[in-house]
Amino acid sequence: MRIQLTPEEYNRLKNHIPKRSKAYSALKNATELIGFINAPALQFSIECDENDAQALLQSARDHCPMALQKIEDSIRLSRSPRI
Repeated sequence: MRIQLTPEEYNRLKNHIPKRSKAYSALKNATELIGFINAPALQFSIECDENDAQALLQSARDHCPMALQKIEDSIRLSRSPRI
């Protein structure tokens, strides 16, 4: 699944997830989405499985409530049947 986060959400989660976890690896390997060359990231796109997403969700509950809806929506979307 793919989760899109703002730089603030991304950094808050990255600072609170254990560095040895798979969820941290997913954050570390996120793709920075930028609007212009040499500009700061506008968003981060995180590719992960449901277990990692659940770990991100738990961390968001504790440390970054503003990311909760995005993570929940990504989990819900990944569970819905593909047409």
